[in-house]
Amino acid sequence: MRTPVPRCAAWAPGTLADAALSLRLFAALPSFVHAVTITAAAVLLIGILHRVSLGQPFSPGVLVRWRWLTIVLLGGGVVQALADTGANLYLSTHLGFFSARYDSQEAAMFLGGDYAGISANAPQWPIPILLAGVVTLALGAAFRAGARLEVEVDGVV
Repeated sequence: MRTPVPRCAAWAPGTLADAALSLRLFAALPSFVHAVTITAAAVLLIGILHRVSLGQPFSPGVLVRWRWLTIVLLGGGVVQALADTGANLYLSTHLGFFSARYDSQEAAMFLGGDYAGISANAPQWPIPILLAGVVTLALGAAFRAGARLEVEVDGVV
């Protein structure tokens, strides 16, 4: 019977493939928040476009959807950034990149490829989502002003 080949060097505590399920789930959290944010924003935007196509651009349903779209985009962007920061910190501490310094060859051996260390990757703020939230905030204000104007001119000939 053959002895199994070790998956990592004797000095290494393990590879990313050996990571616990909780570690992998926490690493996937920012991507999950991003997917939920984009999906919810798409559903709200489709609702807005549907009402506008029916000729009701200033109806209460559209105004509520604009408000929710702003909340989803800005809130989702901030939650994603915080989750990314937390996941980076969690991964960095649990994979040992804060406590030990590896040279590039040892790090490549540990990670199973030529990757940058987890701590070297700064958390990424979802700037496009946050900008879309700011634009949505402005569009929502414009639609609320349009709804007020529509009520004011109702009955004026």
